Parts: sequence; structure tokens; C-alpha cells
Amino acid sequence: MQLLVPDFICIGVQKAGTTWLYNQLVANPLISIPEKECNILTEPRGHLQRYTDFYAGTHEGRLLGDVSPFYATQPVIAQRIREMNPDCKVIIVLRDPVARAFSQYRMATKAERIPPETTLWRAFRKNMQFMQQRGCYLDVLRRFDDAGFDRRNILPLPFEWIGENPLALMDRLNAFLGVEGAADDALMAQRFASYTQGAQPPEKDAARIRKWYASRNAGLREYLWWQPEWL
Repeated sequence: MQLLVPDFICIGVQKAGTTWLYNQLVANPLISIPEKECNILTEPRGHLQRYTDFYAGTHEGRLLGDVSPFYATQPVIAQRIREMNPDCKVIIVLRDPVARAFSQYRMATKAERIPPETTLWRAFRKNMQFMQQRGCYLDVLRRFDDAGFDRRNILPLPFEWIGENPLALMDRLNAFLGVEGAADDALMAQRFASYTQGAQPPEKDAARIRKWYASRNAGLREYLWWQPEWL
């Protein structure tokens, strides 16, 4: 049996529109992603067979993808992708880390994975639900350098473009993957799941979190093709 592995992987980040991105990708008939968040690479062994089973029944010639935003929190992922498929293309969607943390906090408290009485800063300081690591974007990208990836095979994307310029974002992504993609205005206009719902984090907590990330994401610009307002 032929072993199948992903041609591309979206590694995250959580609360940065990865479900919206997944919906755009699976609508393309040239791409196959059987389900979101398979998390196969977090398993200790057997990746090749697990992926082969995952893609069973896939039409020949399609690009095979994996969208699992949990991967960004796992230091082993870059090396596992490299060993599995050194030509794999990697996508990561980046969001203002303060807004991302607040969105995660709102989701986790609603689901009671974080006690509702816990403040945003306390949850962040204790790194509940990997809240800190999920916004350490520079660490994530450097792992791919350390694993020997060609930076041309890594595509960071701006979360803000999902709302402001989704067509340009998808044009950039399709060019990176080497596929054509017909614009579906209705699909692109779909709202992604948002737990902030227009709410803003407490100003004091937001300032503390931004200060915490300032040194940890210093140097991130060298990996990006746009200039985030939050950096």
C-alpha cells in the first residue's frame, strides 16, 4: 500500500481563524483534508500509517492537508514534519497575541476549562491551556529553522486579513500551495467563531500581557512579509 503524508500542514495558531481557513481549503476540489484537528503528529509513533488511513479514499492528484492548530504548542512538531516530509509546506496564522489570549480565555472560561472567577492575567501568568506558548510566535518559527526547513516553505498569514481582505489572503495562500482557487464570496464572508464578540480585555491585563510578549517576539519581523500593527 502506498503511504500517504500531508503536502501541507496548518499548525495554528488557536483563536486565529483556522476554522475559517479550513472551510476555504476544503471547498477547493484540488485539496483534501478529511477533517480538522486530526492531531496525528502529536501521537508518539505511527504517523505514516495513521496519515495513510486518514487520507483513505482521497482522489488521486489532490493536495493532502492537515489543519491542527494544537501543533504550534508542541516543540516536537517541526522535526516530525521534517522527518516525515522535508518538502511539506507549513502555514501559520498570526494574530495580535493579546487579542488571541483574550479570545482563548473567553472560550476556556465559558467551557469551564478555566474557572470563571479567574482573571485574564492570572490565567495567563499560570499558562492555563498553554495560553502563553500559543502566542510565542518567534519560538514556533525558529523551531522550523532548527529542523532545517527552507523558509520558502513556511507561510505566516495575517489573521486581520480574514476580515479586511480575505480574497488577497487566499490568493497568497493558493499561490504558496501552487493551486488555483475560485473565489466563493459567500464562503469568504462567513464569520469565524469569535469568543470576544466585541469585548476588550481589561486594560491593565492587556498591558501586562503585551509587555510579556515584547521580548519574546522581538525579531519576529524577519519572518513576516507584512508589518503587523501589534508588533
